[in-house]
Amino acid sequence: LSQSTFLVFDLEDDSILKAHPALANAASIKMFGELKEKPKVCCHCGKDLTGKKRFKDSVGYWCEACHYSDKNEGMANHKPCDACGRYVEIKKLIAYEGIKICTGCMAERKSRNRKSRWRVTFGSEHEAHEKRTVMVLLAVAVFLLLIMVFASMGWLPAWM
Repeated sequence: LSQSTFLVFDLEDDSILKAHPALANAASIKMFGELKEKPKVCCHCGKDLTGKKRFKDSVGYWCEACHYSDKNEGMANHKPCDACGRYVEIKKLIAYEGIKICTGCMAERKSRNRKSRWRVTFGSEHEAHEKRTVMVLLAVAVFLLLIMVFASMGWLPAWM
């Protein structure tokens, strides 16, 4: 054999064929029977899908009609979550504040409620709160100061 000759193995009759380098491409190998494509048929209805729109999963190829009918059949016991709109099994929806929500939305709302227990205030609201607190502390201090003054002068009643 010369260097310009390629060996091609024929699967049909287990023989070795000689091919010229110009013929050593996918078309010539197909011609000799090396590359035989597995037929693409729907695993559900058996329709030939070669050259047509198809879907593939671990089972095999599915035609478009079988794919969508199987998908719709599985969605019969699903409803959308009222909060996010994602389709969830009906038994997994949780009633919360008068609506049916999924577990993800429930966890998000619980964490939001837990965080909002201590409200953050800004600006004038914070200043007004500080002013009220200072006034209450000032009133308590004045009251205690008066008690001390009255006690030192002896003006307090005997029961105190």
